[in-house]
Amino acid sequence: MMRGRIALLPLVALLLLAPLAPAPALAQWCTGEAIQASSRADTIYVHHIQAPKNCCSILVIDLETEGFIANFYETEFEPFCTCTCCFNLRYYGAGFAPGHYIVRVWDGFGNLIGETEVDVLGSGTQPFAGGVDKGECLEPGVVDDPPGSERRLTSWGKLRTLYW
Repeated sequence: MMRGRIALLPLVALLLLAPLAPAPALAQWCTGEAIQASSRADTIYVHHIQAPKNCCSILVIDLETEGFIANFYETEFEPFCTCTCCFNLRYYGAGFAPGHYIVRVWDGFGNLIGETEVDVLGSGTQPFAGGVDKGECLEPGVVDDPPGSERRLTSWGKLRTLYW
């Protein structure tokens, strides 16, 4: 009897800790993830297409610059829930000096998500991060119907996001 209990304990511990482990398969829901950037005056606008983020988290954008490299950091904070969605994120950094910039986007753990380049024509001197628009959940399988029409749910994940 004791032997069965010992073997069961690691299995129970594994099952209890499993939800705490990251789920890399969730990121595969977001096909076409990409980083785009544009500029106007001293401002760089970043568009993170199909970004896999927690459905309920608060997203904060930080900006660090090194010469003509603009590093944007996307960090998620509580509240968290048990679903992940694909979002089209939009945010900006303003106050850039004129020049050709490499724009790099990192997650909150320091992993590079992607990079692109953009020319800035403005006359800023001290860059700072601006607001972020997280957009709506755009999970594959969800049909984006025209405004005013009833949205059709075609995947369990979307239904889950409505109730968690």
